[in-house]
Amino acid sequence: EDLALGLANAGGTAKTSGVEFEDLVQTMALIAPNFSSASDAGTSLKTFISRLAPTTGPATKAMMDLGLYTAEAGSAFFDAQGQFIGMEAAAGLLKGATAGLSEEQRLLAFNTIFGSDAIRAASAIAGAGAEGFNAMGESMAGAGTAAETAAIQNQGFNFAMDSLMGSVETLQITLGTLLLPTR
Repeated sequence: EDLALGLANAGGTAKTSGVEFEDLVQTMALIAPNFSSASDAGTSLKTFISRLAPTTGPATKAMMDLGLYTAEAGSAFFDAQGQFIGMEAAAGLLKGATAGLSEEQRLLAFNTIFGSDAIRAASAIAGAGAEGFNAMGESMAGAGTAAETAAIQNQGFNFAMDSLMGSVETLQITLGTLLLPTR
């Protein structure tokens, strides 16, 4: 239920910005441990996504200083046609752009670009980078595959147990019938 609230909080902005649903869910899974609730993570992610295109002079300058914005091309988080580049690429850009910064510089840059509401999402995404984003996707896919495999194995086990119990009942009926006194 909490994850649904988080996705609802970020969903509209994500869709408007071109974030694919799978990327949204994977990003929520990536950043949620840094929040008290998935709902809070969704709110932070919503603000993060909306600020990938800077709306203030200081945010634009901070992005320019990091190589994430040029006057000619605009935000590096969008391609030449204005389409979002995807969360994997965005995480990689953000990690690369902030790799050489001190903690103080990173805090100032994230606060200027993303604001206090989205600083935790930005920090988690930059910390993970493209590699961490992909690792989360692989982990999620593995969990799905493991759950499917377990369900299939459990289904096979349950079928075998039902068959065994049916055979035991048939044996009990047959033996019971043979042992009943005849009149």
